[in-house]
Amino acid sequence: MTRTRRLFATLTALALSLPFASRGHAATTNYSGTFANDSSVATFAFTNATTQQYTFSTTSFANGGFVPVLTLFSATGGNPLAFGETDMGDVSFTQSLGQGSYLLALTEDPNVFTTTYAAGTLFSSPTATGDICGVSGGQFLNVFDGCSQRTGSYAVTVSSAASTAVTPEPPTWLLVMPAMALLFFVKYSRLSA
Repeated sequence: MTRTRRLFATLTALALSLPFASRGHAATTNYSGTFANDSSVATFAFTNATTQQYTFSTTSFANGGFVPVLTLFSATGGNPLAFGETDMGDVSFTQSLGQGSYLLALTEDPNVFTTTYAAGTLFSSPTATGDICGVSGGQFLNVFDGCSQRTGSYAVTVSSAASTAVTPEPPTWLLVMPAMALLFFVKYSRLSA
């Protein structure tokens, strides 16, 4: 009888723990730095092991940094997969990505990629915003608000959604557990007799 009770206790503990099995955690990576000039490009390479949602965002404009543009490419650098831009603030977008390698590129607006990553960005001048605003040698000017002065600082966050393990729902185990216990009780009762 003691053996049957131990087995029943073990099965019960196992059945109760399965619905709460550990799940994957969201992964977040933060990047920060300072651009040298208006034509700078920062790239962040990453690999995705399974299909999941990613969120790409900046938080530097709110702290005085330049107007950011984020462009997402596959590692082969073909046409952009996604693009995020605003004229007066930080940028954020969400994209579902399959298994593979990717490249996220950060530039200062309006220095966007012309087509592919290999084709490069629109401006090569280190004083592109100064040239547009008519400020000789000017850098990090917001050409969308009358050329206010910004800094070369950036902060980028790449977040992947939590990948969840497939586990049975609690009601299923609550229904199955008594039947399992009854089967084991009957089996071990016959062996004891």
